[in-house]
Amino acid sequence: MSEKACWECIIELQPLALEAYVHLLRLQMALPILLNNIPTDCVDKPWMKSYLQGMDHFFHMRYKAALTEFRALDMKYPQNVDIKLKVALCYRWLVKRTDCCRMFAQIRRIDPYVVEDMYHYAVALMGLERDQEVNELSQYLLAINDRHPDTWCVLAYYWETKGQREKALQMANKALELKPTHCSSLQTKGLIYLSSAPLKALQFYREAYIIEKNMATYTGLMECYILLERYQEAVMACKELRRLMPDSARALAMLGNAMSHCREYDTSKVEEVFREALRMDPTCLEASDGLCLILESQFRNEEALNLLGKQIDYNCVDDAHVKKARIYMGMEQWRQALLNYQKALFANPKNQQAKAGREEVERIMCGLDNSADYGDD
Repeated sequence: MSEKACWECIIELQPLALEAYVHLLRLQMALPILLNNIPTDCVDKPWMKSYLQGMDHFFHMRYKAALTEFRALDMKYPQNVDIKLKVALCYRWLVKRTDCCRMFAQIRRIDPYVVEDMYHYAVALMGLERDQEVNELSQYLLAINDRHPDTWCVLAYYWETKGQREKALQMANKALELKPTHCSSLQTKGLIYLSSAPLKALQFYREAYIIEKNMATYTGLMECYILLERYQEAVMACKELRRLMPDSARALAMLGNAMSHCREYDTSKVEEVFREALRMDPTCLEASDGLCLILESQFRNEEALNLLGKQIDYNCVDDAHVKKARIYMGMEQWRQALLNYQKALFANPKNQQAKAGREEVERIMCGLDNSADYGDD
């Protein structure tokens, strides 16, 4: 008997078995067919229908629509941890890191023993450069449940971001020993191998792709193909993502990134893709970065600086200032470069690129001053 047939039998025996409906949605069964199995006189049908609609949107990567359903349910059932987890995951894939962290914090206040999906909390925290909190989260999860794959996956992710690849690999392997189909652990192993062994990383991202199609999986596939110089496959993967997420600026920007490596697409075409992504969502960092690289390569520095100036309102202030500083360095406008590195460090004193850049500019300016003094003598 197939997995699908097993879940269908469960629904026949118990038409209110919500978990069975969710698994059948994951197996791509049509939502209208599933909803017909819920008894019409069931008092739980309205919320079950809303929940399953949200899950159907989620599995098809329609995260904005899923978020609408789950937020409505969250308002109705504010103490339901499962619903809050779904809201948090929607924020995660929509790259709303602050909202994602806020939701996970609410979940932990309601139930401090939740371990499921805490990997995504760690990724959101790290995206906000709250790495100390990721370390504390990993130790806490280890103390309360060392038999859950998310515990070890959080540890693997933490050590990978710290450059401790061997430790990270050990943690990811422990997670996969507990659950060989743990998608986040497969993605983490792919991330660990990405820079040093992209072919091996591709293997893990492909395994993750079979289990769950999400933004992290497609991003990993694209990066592997680009590193392996298999550019057409990168474009095909991004086109598939674009079909799944036609309203996503980030998906469109990823397609532009893949196209930028292919000789078949001229620069003007790629530039238009990035501009379209920014029209869809002015906060899309991937589109902004891609367009900025094109503008810099064509020495359209003023346009690049204007673009980065707009991004300061939307994304990481320190990163935008670092990018502006690099452009000013290329233009040999040292004082402007120094000013932007200082602004980056004011926004984030831990930004290592800003520290190194400031030191380099100061050395250059010191050399220029000494040369000027020598000339005066």
